[in-house]
Amino acid sequence: MAIPHPFAETANNNRTSTHQSREKKVKEFEKGWFVNEADELVNMDYMKLAEKMSDVCTSTGGCDIPSAHRMTVKVGYDLSLAEKVSSSRNIADPTSEEAREAVEEWMEEAMTHCQALMWHCSLPTQITLDVSREITLYLLTEGSDRIFRAT
Repeated sequence: MAIPHPFAETANNNRTSTHQSREKKVKEFEKGWFVNEADELVNMDYMKLAEKMSDVCTSTGGCDIPSAHRMTVKVGYDLSLAEKVSSSRNIADPTSEEAREAVEEWMEEAMTHCQALMWHCSLPTQITLDVSREITLYLLTEGSDRIFRAT
């Protein structure tokens, strides 16, 4: 039994219709989800599936956790990060090629720390990050709220 991806339906809807109203997106996102006391985003349907999987693994003695995984990561960033990195390196235009290269360097440094966390000795599984070299600057389109376009 596999636990389905919690945002698959919303992600597919966003790919086919990037001009949905913000209200509709929020309603799709909120369907079944809530924030608990620990400020975690929780969906009770998925929690029940996870508990069922845990019970199956416990009762059968199966479900061995592999010692290693690989995770592919594609990185995107917005103008606020481009502006922050550009200003720290005295780059006038945060959308320039020079700024993009500076953000790539900054992101590479950050991902080194992420990789170290994924290999922490307290984790039962080491996760190797495969980070795509193509990072994308996302800008808000005019007149829209939280609708992004790749540039």
